[in-house]
Amino acid sequence: MDISLRANFRNSIATKLLTIVFSMYFLVALSVTVAHIVNEYTEAKKVILMELQGYSDAYSLGLIQALWSLDEAQIQSILAGMMKISSITGVQLQEDFEKIRYTAGEIPEFDQIKKREAVESFSFFENQPLSLHTDLVYAGNDINEPILIGKVTIYSNSSIIFQRVKIGILFITLNSVIKTVALWIIFYWVAKYMLRKPLAILTNGAERVALDQLNDLQIKTNVSGKNELTILEDAFNQMIQKIRLEKDRIISLGSSSHKIASFHNMSDIMLTSFNELCQWVNIHDAVLHLDIGQHGLEKANLYYSRSDFLKTIPTQSIIEEVFAGGDQQVVLCNDLQETHPLSQYYRQQSGEELTNHHMIFARVDFQNSHLLILYRKSNQPPFNRADAEYINSMLVEAKTSLDNLIAIKKNMRMASELKTAATVQSTFFPKILPVTENLAIHAYFQSATETGGDWYGFMTKFDNYLYIFIGDVTGHGIPSALVTAAVSSSSQMLEEIFYSDYLPHYNLPTPAQCMEYLNIAVYETGHPNYLMTFFISRIDLKTGEMYFSNAGHNFPLLIHQNSSIQLLKGRNNRLGYQREEQFSESKIMLEVGDTLLFYTDGLIENENPQGEMWGMRNLKTKLKNVHSDPIEKVVKEIVDEAEEFYANTPVEDDYTVVGCQVTGHFQQK
Repeated sequence: MDISLRANFRNSIATKLLTIVFSMYFLVALSVTVAHIVNEYTEAKKVILMELQGYSDAYSLGLIQALWSLDEAQIQSILAGMMKISSITGVQLQEDFEKIRYTAGEIPEFDQIKKREAVESFSFFENQPLSLHTDLVYAGNDINEPILIGKVTIYSNSSIIFQRVKIGILFITLNSVIKTVALWIIFYWVAKYMLRKPLAILTNGAERVALDQLNDLQIKTNVSGKNELTILEDAFNQMIQKIRLEKDRIISLGSSSHKIASFHNMSDIMLTSFNELCQWVNIHDAVLHLDIGQHGLEKANLYYSRSDFLKTIPTQSIIEEVFAGGDQQVVLCNDLQETHPLSQYYRQQSGEELTNHHMIFARVDFQNSHLLILYRKSNQPPFNRADAEYINSMLVEAKTSLDNLIAIKKNMRMASELKTAATVQSTFFPKILPVTENLAIHAYFQSATETGGDWYGFMTKFDNYLYIFIGDVTGHGIPSALVTAAVSSSSQMLEEIFYSDYLPHYNLPTPAQCMEYLNIAVYETGHPNYLMTFFISRIDLKTGEMYFSNAGHNFPLLIHQNSSIQLLKGRNNRLGYQREEQFSESKIMLEVGDTLLFYTDGLIENENPQGEMWGMRNLKTKLKNVHSDPIEKVVKEIVDEAEEFYANTPVEDDYTVVGCQVTGHFQQK
């Protein structure tokens, strides 16, 4: 098979793979080669230094005797002998370290190494000096103690070292180059014949897929082992086999195309009939009667049990007789006999005979109702299995449409009811926020469903006092909304009752007293299934004195002008836990620049797509950053950041935020 590698080799997967692998190998090979060369150079340098040390030790005794006896001829002779050694490029002899007395060979203009122990560095530059210094000490019998009479310095350079290692470096370099080229050739061969060519075979096979050539189509990538390519090969061949089977099935169905064609004319009539049927949700039985002639559909009638014509039709008995209690939806009944119940029924109703007619009975059952469809034709070939399969597929679609329509109607009714409930619940919240001389207030509420369990409110009738309520019913939805409705109504009633008592006696209700009354309302409405966390605060608008009571609610945040945050804690049971309950309360003093933030747990506990909660830490951080802004912006910034964190994830809980900011000074109490 001629395989055309159409993809440019430069842009192929094989080339990219080869480039990545080869680049990594080249870097590793280059690093290893450089390390080998450096090591060769270092070892050669060590050897030369050892040789220089040996020559220095060998010639030092003669130089000491010659210097002590001032035998210049002997000194010159020793220096000349040292210069005959290939690793020595120069010798320098100093007397008493004062001046240079004798030199031989090439002496560098500067000496980079002061002591023999310091000779450790190396360079790859030509003629870089390499030196070894040895002190000359005379210790003869004619003196009492050894005397330092001079120093000899032996020089070599990097060119000597390169002469020693150049053959080794050449072999190392050639070895690396040969390995690299060989590996590149191997990778190229593997990429071409084990990856690119098999992929080209798969591509060529996909392009050759045609319904008239399926029998001869099978690909073979010639790749051994169980790997991705062989898996693709098997999957492709299995796909071709499935297409062959489906093609044979289509051909089989096509053999009856002249029969099936007549059923296409029924589509619009059936659709109309079903649409009409759906308008009668409470029907018990119906019959769709279709007559098929030589030219297709000739007559169609749909009858309900409401019709006088069908009052005596035994639809259920016909279904039981034909389908015999089975689960099948379509039954063939060719050459219908005179004794069949349907023949008798048809004769009674129309005066016509069904004997030797061909019938297909089909049924659709939904909501305890039955639709019986009768397909009839005469003087034509009998119905076959392909006809029944086609009709059955139409029935499946029809039943799905009926079920969906009924579900849609039910959901629409439920959605309408929920929308009404949401509209009603919106009336529980304050329409207008309180306005005072030294307090600014803003609020936000978002329900997780159409109706929710969060609520906030205010009592404003009492002179120079403002009550702020916020609560959260366990759960959400209509049951929780009913509890909030009870609390909202109770709070309005409480305000009227307390205010009527306040006017003559000036008995100001405390947050704890309000909690006791609201607790009874929640208990009577939701116990034992629903409880409610609640927080009530009473602010003296003249002095800034604030009393509050907390019934299991999230601690509100009080942030001062210096950005320090205080939690308004409380230890009371949630509302509705028991009918008779005593509640404690606490007191704080508000100052200008303070900001109060009341919220429900949904704000910090709703999650993002990764399952992470926004959390108290993020809330505190955001509040510190924006608390000096106007209260409308404070609430908006907090809600916006929380909703951005949720990242459009459907929230699981309602969330409410009420902000209160002290904008003016209070009187001293």
